[in-house]
Amino acid sequence: MAGVILTSEKLTRRAKDTLGKFSCEWKPCHRVMNCWSMLEQHLTLHCRKGYDHTQSTWVCHISACSARLHPNLNALISHVKLSHMARISAPCPILGCSQDPKRLPFLDIHLQNLHPGFLDSHILFAELKPTYAPSTIDPAHPHPPLLPPISLSWPDLLPVRPGSLKRKHANGVTAGQSPSRKWSRLMAQDEEGKDEGDVISLDLEDLPEFPRRRDTILDVVSRPKPLENEFSRQSDLSKPARMIVPPPPDIEAPVTSLYDIFSLKVDEQEAAEAAAAKAFATANGTSDMRTVTIRQPL
Repeated sequence: MAGVILTSEKLTRRAKDTLGKFSCEWKPCHRVMNCWSMLEQHLTLHCRKGYDHTQSTWVCHISACSARLHPNLNALISHVKLSHMARISAPCPILGCSQDPKRLPFLDIHLQNLHPGFLDSHILFAELKPTYAPSTIDPAHPHPPLLPPISLSWPDLLPVRPGSLKRKHANGVTAGQSPSRKWSRLMAQDEEGKDEGDVISLDLEDLPEFPRRRDTILDVVSRPKPLENEFSRQSDLSKPARMIVPPPPDIEAPVTSLYDIFSLKVDEQEAAEAAAAKAFATANGTSDMRTVTIRQPL
């Protein structure tokens, strides 16, 4: 079965990936991560957004932090890992261990005191707590034997020599074929078709006859249309249209919303033309007076 040799380095890495609840203390974030390593990655993302433009520096927003200001991003990330992540405990990766989570430097001591048989020995994955990532096969296990070499024989591929194509004329006859020879071949094909095309007669059965029934007589009176001559047809076209009884009422069309402004513009234009005509008549000594009434909008 698959397993892992639990050394000190693998113990620390396994403890970081073991499932648990880890709350983010970066204000105002209150998210809960599923393992220690995911919390570390989450805080690194917070650090990348921790630049304060007003103070022109990088600020740590973790609660109860005594050193918030840092000169650059690397200094802020190192501060979070050494000062804050080092204080966060990780659970023991051994399945069935009921001890409280320990800080990473004390996990090796915890394993030596309580689980001495697991250190530097092969442990099955079923004996460890689950992690957020799927377990991988330990490379210390021997790999399955390689497949035997197989000699593949490839077929010999020879290039195909292109054949010579005869050039055709525009009328579809090849260069080496005369028109008379072509027509003689067509006539020979027609004669062969006459010999083979004998008429084959087949006796088919009669189609079924449907029962005849008389049509249902409807109580309808039909009268022929009276004959019309050319004169009567033309006289009908020359007659005025028929009067509508009763006649339609005289209803004025409703005024649109911009009709008042349009009529005012038209009256102003007529008044301007009348004033110009009056000035022209006064200058030439003629009396051509016109009265223009400007309507006010309703």
